[in-house]
Amino acid sequence: MRRGAAESGREPDRLGDQRPASRAGGARVASQRRAGSAVTARLGVDIGGTSTRAVVVDESGVIGEAEATSGRGVVAALDVVLATAQAALESAGRPTTSSIGAGVPGVVDARAGIVRHAVNLEIDEWHLREQLEDRLGLPAAVDNDVNAAALGARRALQIEESLAYLNLGTGVAAGIVGVSGVLRGARGGAGEVGHLSVDPRGPRCGCGRRGCIEAYAGGRFVDGRALFRMPAASPERQRFGWAVASAVISLLLMVDVEHVVVGGGMARSRAALLETISNGVVALEADSTFIAGLDAHRRLQVIDPGIDVAAIGAALLSRESAR
Repeated sequence: MRRGAAESGREPDRLGDQRPASRAGGARVASQRRAGSAVTARLGVDIGGTSTRAVVVDESGVIGEAEATSGRGVVAALDVVLATAQAALESAGRPTTSSIGAGVPGVVDARAGIVRHAVNLEIDEWHLREQLEDRLGLPAAVDNDVNAAALGARRALQIEESLAYLNLGTGVAAGIVGVSGVLRGARGGAGEVGHLSVDPRGPRCGCGRRGCIEAYAGGRFVDGRALFRMPAASPERQRFGWAVASAVISLLLMVDVEHVVVGGGMARSRAALLETISNGVVALEADSTFIAGLDAHRRLQVIDPGIDVAAIGAALLSRESAR
């Protein structure tokens, strides 16, 4: 017996089995949208440190979804993923499903489908793709959650050109998607723009360096709700805007994407966030005609926080990773 079934102590329950969806793990299910649908669909799961969300998507968009509190450790986390996936499929009317993708925080070997150092899930190593395929009987793909979110943002915004999705959450990082798919880099480190130092005498970052963008703009250092209650001209908002604008400009300089889409927890204050970043871009452009020539304002946007880009992108991983 392969790893996935062995660790849970249960026989695999295939998605093709037309049995009632599991509600284990406290999955909250969206209302059923398309009962009995025969449309081929894809399943995506966003496994976060707090919650696990699953969506079912077809060419028309999201047709089913479910959410549950994430488990801790490999066995509990997998059980929640399976239950939430089944609940999302039931809410979609159990359509024919061609694949499953999962986005996970941590260091992900996308080719091998292995997750390492998922600290918020209390997991050191997780052979997630193998377990998903073993338990669900579907082709599976696994990637970092920010890479998945980049795919989801591209789909949601109907962008055909290259895109960087700049995630402002607990940390700061970007997922980069070109016309041929996700750019992961030689060792999976592409897009770690949060650890670019913009001031060697600045505050200490969690990575150990000083003055990283993340130390000025990451959620572990900045209270977004308090920040956006401050005036736009306050030193705190100006410093934050300068740091995020530095990340935007760095992405344009390094990979020259056509679009930079900002999302994550900070995007809940969408209008205020865009204003703050735009002011930071203006300040950087004032010092350099070269930077001004990048036309960052036209290429920058903040995504609607109501769009579940990470789960939607996870559903697209299987298609993208096969290229």
